[in-house]
Amino acid sequence: MTPACCRISYHDAKPLNGPLSGKLALVTGASGIGAATALCLAQAGAHVVLTARTEGGLAEVDDRIHTAGGTATLAPFDLTDGEAVDRLADAIGQRWGRLDILVLNAAMLGALSPVAHVAPKDFDKIMALNLTAGFRVLRACDPLLRLAPTGRVLALTTSVARSPRAYWGRTPPPRRRWRP
Repeated sequence: MTPACCRISYHDAKPLNGPLSGKLALVTGASGIGAATALCLAQAGAHVVLTARTEGGLAEVDDRIHTAGGTATLAPFDLTDGEAVDRLADAIGQRWGRLDILVLNAAMLGALSPVAHVAPKDFDKIMALNLTAGFRVLRACDPLLRLAPTGRVLALTTSVARSPRAYWGRTPPPRRRWRP
């Protein structure tokens, strides 16, 4: 029986022949920026497991993948639900026996404001998705990645990590220095 987190929409199209033919990829956050990554993986021949909170966005990506001749499996659920993450990894293990590619893409920005104005509950929500969920997915999928001949993990981030901007999770510098 398929776990509730893995209500599967699977197209039995013939996989594309490409450098990733026969490979299995899991893409988190596949309804947003991860959609393009998922489509590229599918066009290269991989079967792609798509995760996101809403089924609607995933269905659009699934349609694009199917139109391009690829295959996908939809797994709509909230990645901050650690038990659901474990169930997804178990379902992947039971169905395919391994995982070749894991793309950790799911994230949220949160409010653009000085750190002092961020409510602790909002900070906790951001960390639950941006940090803890990625850890839980990697932890749950690690045994499956090790079963693949060349298991790979790609963790995506934002350019803001290299080029900070005011109110993007940090306090802006003071306009002038205080001197005694």
